[in-house]
Amino acid sequence: MSSRDGAPFSYAEVRPYAVAASLDELQGPDHGVLELPHELAWSGRRRFDLDDDYDRGAAYKIVLEEGREEHFRRFVNGALLRQHWGEIRPARQVRALWEQRFPELRDRIAQIHNTSRTPKPGRVAVWDNLPQRQRETDAVTRLIVSRLSAFSGCGVAAEGLDGVRQASA
Repeated sequence: MSSRDGAPFSYAEVRPYAVAASLDELQGPDHGVLELPHELAWSGRRRFDLDDDYDRGAAYKIVLEEGREEHFRRFVNGALLRQHWGEIRPARQVRALWEQRFPELRDRIAQIHNTSRTPKPGRVAVWDNLPQRQRETDAVTRLIVSRLSAFSGCGVAAEGLDGVRQASA
């Protein structure tokens, strides 16, 4: 994103991010606890469990955004990165740079999305029921809002998925 006059919108847009030369050179640990140095994890937590999806994603996000090539080789495992790329949420610029250098990461995300939408034989896909589920969720939301409004004694407006504003007094 840029401002209207073409100047950078944020520091993240102009910051120089590093990218590994090869995924095969990333020989970091593949399980256990990973402890990042202060130079990478400078704002808080430093220990991450690589066997936990959330922790692994958080650790890799930090290393990819803050690290240099020596950090990638030491703390990132290439096989884990390939396998869990879709679960890691680095800054947009970082994701774009890594996917540009390693198209197989982008292809891995596409592969995950294509296979995850194929239901098992004899089972109905979850998204087939989405409109009905959404209507049920919307009705429950309206009920909760009306009960909270009655309880608090103040009017609250809730907008349903159908775009109609429902006001309770």
